[in-house]
Amino acid sequence: MRGPSALDVTVVDRTTDPATLVRSLAATTVRVEAVAGRLSAAQLRLSPAPGGWSPNEILWHLRAVAEVYGEHIARIMNEDQPRWRHVSPRARMRKARYDQQPFAESFATFARQRTDLLTLLGSIAPEAWQRVALVRVGEREWRLTLQERVWGMANHEEVHCAQMEEVATALSQPPAV
Repeated sequence: MRGPSALDVTVVDRTTDPATLVRSLAATTVRVEAVAGRLSAAQLRLSPAPGGWSPNEILWHLRAVAEVYGEHIARIMNEDQPRWRHVSPRARMRKARYDQQPFAESFATFARQRTDLLTLLGSIAPEAWQRVALVRVGEREWRLTLQERVWGMANHEEVHCAQMEEVATALSQPPAV
């Protein structure tokens, strides 16, 4: 594939204002829907390279991370200094069996969840962005603000949206002769 690698993409830095982060999260559904509009249902299940992810697999991953991070965001907003152990979004993806869902069904669920998250984020007071959670990863515990969790989600989605767009471009080109 040509162009910058999706892994080289960064949407914003940690000090970006919350409104920009929310706009970035809102753009994810638009970008995924645009990819879906360019490809057939069969192409959405294909990867252009061995070992690479198909658009469907990228969406499954986006959904799993969005669900886990969405739960974190809700807890940070609704609890005083919540604590939790790290949960692997990949384990969530396997357990929920996203691989059994067609792209359109999976995207519809993702889009509904995203609308709910954007409504929640749009309702908070400016000072709430600095609310803190304590997250345990292994034996280490670290502080995570609401703004940092949303920042991480926005950056993660930017990387995978760029990846999905690269895959769609590769899949929509005629085969080399």
